Amino acid sequence: MILLADIGNTRIKLATAHGSDVQALATLVHADRDPDAEISAVLAQSGRPESVWISEVARASVGDRLASAVRSRYGNLPIRRPRSRAQWLGVRNAYAEPARLGVDRMLAMIAARALERGAALVVGAGTALTMDALSEDGTHLGGSIVPGPELMQRAVVARTARIEQRVAGRVAAFGSSTEDGLASGAWGAAAGLVERGWRALRDHPGGAFTVWMTGGDADHLAGMLPFPVRLEPRLVLIGLARAAADPETRSEPD
Repeated sequence: MILLADIGNTRIKLATAHGSDVQALATLVHADRDPDAEISAVLAQSGRPESVWISEVARASVGDRLASAVRSRYGNLPIRRPRSRAQWLGVRNAYAEPARLGVDRMLAMIAARALERGAALVVGAGTALTMDALSEDGTHLGGSIVPGPELMQRAVVARTARIEQRVAGRVAAFGSSTEDGLASGAWGAAAGLVERGWRALRDHPGGAFTVWMTGGDADHLAGMLPFPVRLEPRLVLIGLARAAADPETRSEPD
């Protein structure tokens, strides 16, 4: 059994993998709080893993604390914290500096390609909203990064003098209060970006493609789109499990 961790900017998703079978354990919030006790409680229920694989885009200290908790409970287990690379499990990275592509984005593309061959638009709807296009042969066509809807709203409130957000807003075509305007604008902008990516990939040579979506805001955002979306909350973890099972990846140094 392998322990998997997807550490985003707000949450830690923990799972176990037995080969390609990924089973979610827990989702813990780490932003602005100390999740150490919750991590220890999850580890106490998970059983001893053979190794630990961590995908992290948050500050390194969060992964360090998870690694420390694992070693405190189980001793000196192998802990791998891979980064994106130029070619990895059938995906060719578009970045000139491959390691600068968020490893969560590359792992999500690896998972999408493993789950369904063909072109894909892969959307991560979390604290940041990311979008990556993948051609049928596994070539990464590039992507986009913007603040997620909640971060957009906080940024407007923080950087303007007279806009206040007293309650959560309601999403509508046209908001009838400041709060509704903030929510409608932020969620509308996020949906518009994804739809723009969908239209661009639709016009790209290669024919049909699948839109994959993961992340804490995925359900809400998918419901705003005029095309079908495949929701997979474990997408990064599935890609990480494939990396952990790959002999070439295991043989390479961190």
